[in-house]
Amino acid sequence: MSSARRSPLHEWHASNGAQFIDLHGWQVPNQYAKPEIEYAALRNGAAFSDLWHQSRFRIEGDDSIAFLNELLTIKMESIPVDGCATAYMCNERGGIIDFFSIYRDRNYILLLGNCAARAKAFDWLRTQAAQMNKYRVEIADVSSAQGQIAVRGPSSLVLVERLCFGQDISKEAGDVTLATIGTARCLVIAGNHGPVKGFDLIAGSLYIVPIWEKLLEASRATGARAIGHAAHDILRIESGSPSIGTDTDDSTTPIEINDSDRVDFNKRLFMGRRALMHSTSGEMSRCFVSLKFEGIAKIAPEAEVLYESIPVGRVTSVTNSPVSRGTIALGYMNSYKANDGANVAVRGTDDQLYPCVVAREK
Repeated sequence: MSSARRSPLHEWHASNGAQFIDLHGWQVPNQYAKPEIEYAALRNGAAFSDLWHQSRFRIEGDDSIAFLNELLTIKMESIPVDGCATAYMCNERGGIIDFFSIYRDRNYILLLGNCAARAKAFDWLRTQAAQMNKYRVEIADVSSAQGQIAVRGPSSLVLVERLCFGQDISKEAGDVTLATIGTARCLVIAGNHGPVKGFDLIAGSLYIVPIWEKLLEASRATGARAIGHAAHDILRIESGSPSIGTDTDDSTTPIEINDSDRVDFNKRLFMGRRALMHSTSGEMSRCFVSLKFEGIAKIAPEAEVLYESIPVGRVTSVTNSPVSRGTIALGYMNSYKANDGANVAVRGTDDQLYPCVVAREK
């Protein structure tokens, strides 16, 4: 793990007992305390975490809106100035390259993506800009110039308001506030994250450590705590949300992961539209599902899913849920067998078959 990239907050994480994991080439805190303790803060109170490892791309130029309209699955005009929305960037086959939160400023567009797809997405944007040379755009990877901190949980607004004392913070999903935290100007982006609300704080890299220190001060009065990747992953898997690079690859379409709501087929043209339109006209050969076990199952990603002893799918993500007190997983199954409530089994790392129930998302 010595070659993994690190956040400017790495020393704080290490000195506060963080256990690290390698996440797509980044050394990321997985937990400071037991994951169930951090998960409880995330579900019942407020929690914050370092998202330095996520990607941030800045698109500037007179043709930024037109250019991104050809690449993203929603209409850029539907995003108000100083607002935020989410969309996929797909290849010609409708396969997902990355999933973005998109902030629209008067002068530029900021794409907030995933560390797993950072290099691929940036190369794709530059390649498309070169091929569509009719558009005047400038594309910059500002992932190191800017930092990102997540604040999540039912009480996240209380924590953010304390952090931005005296400033009116917009709290509806997609709202963006330009706030001052200490001496830093910071984008405060409100959003829904599975079953909990939250905010993303975006600021220049020089200000990330001071903002983190301000968060620590505010957390003493609110009971909020810093959390690692593990608690976020439990919540993600519980809510049936796929992770880019873990549950998807560039052959996976938004239709397969049951997220056609973020694909605007009323748009006349965008990359992958024809393939996605075709995929909606018939039953997909596979679909994305949740799998719920009674108790703890010894399973791992790539485990076989079996229906009446016949392999019908595979697991992509797995964790143990403090809510159900059992193992939960995400994965893909043959569409004809993936009925909501169906009984299947997953082959464990100990070669045992663990029974579970299918929950077909959306």
